[in-house]
Amino acid sequence: MGSAARQSTVTDMREFAVVLERIVAALAPERVLCLGSRANKFEGWSIFKTRYEEQVHVTVDLLVVLRSDDRRKPDEAVELISVFNSATLHVNALVHKLAFVSQALATGGLFFSNVHNAGILLYERPEAKQMFVPPWNDVNVAETQLRLVAQWEAWFGMAQRAISEAKHSIARGEYVFGVGLLQHAAEYTCVAMLRMVTGYNPPTRNLRKLLDLVGNVSAKATMVFPGSTREEDALFDVLMNAQARARYKEGYTVSAETAGILVARVENLQVVARDVYAARMAEVSAEHGDAGGDTCGVAFAPGASR
Repeated sequence: MGSAARQSTVTDMREFAVVLERIVAALAPERVLCLGSRANKFEGWSIFKTRYEEQVHVTVDLLVVLRSDDRRKPDEAVELISVFNSATLHVNALVHKLAFVSQALATGGLFFSNVHNAGILLYERPEAKQMFVPPWNDVNVAETQLRLVAQWEAWFGMAQRAISEAKHSIARGEYVFGVGLLQHAAEYTCVAMLRMVTGYNPPTRNLRKLLDLVGNVSAKATMVFPGSTREEDALFDVLMNAQARARYKEGYTVSAETAGILVARVENLQVVARDVYAARMAEVSAEHGDAGGDTCGVAFAPGASR
């Protein structure tokens, strides 16, 4: 690692430490856990610039557990946290109240059990109560795979139907309606990946937020709509808002070229999703292949939300 890269890493960690302090001061949460992080490095050189440019953009995924008596809605806390984001640091926060998390743990919820056992505890309120996590039981490998497949087929099946209908609409020249269906197809694809890999049922259907969450599952998925240029931002904006604009702005339309580009992008997202699915199923088979199809210890508990 070069000196510039090391300096960027140190700067990023210092910036995140400051943001974490601000989150704790603003929300006084029960706990804050880190689920993962990733970094995108942008480099540039030009004969018209006096120096080589390098910038690292870091995303940190957090679970913020609010006290049960906190009157704020989780969405309000998420919006508050987003204020602390900068050009080089993005905090992607999941916010839930303690009572909700405790109930999920008590019933063996896959996502929260995994976070509790493997997440990195960044902050805990001094008076925080210890949360009980029931031990995971051994379950049949075939049953586990069936549950993964069920989550995948339900959501990815809806995604495939949506993109198929979108293509038919666009072929008929119904570009705005077709783009609206593409939005749904992208949303369902993201949910399919999240439900199948993490067990998390996202409370939002906002595509931008879903893509942020999926970043913890697949870096490739986040690059389908990279948002790295104004043109990319404009393209994603059409996908997100075409139908709403058509309702309130008479004469609003989407070009055939833009619709075609969006079809290709959503198809690409679905290719990535299929790869994520195949990799996850291969992991399950590899981890428990020596069980001979009988029982194995996997991250599912009786009554878990799958």
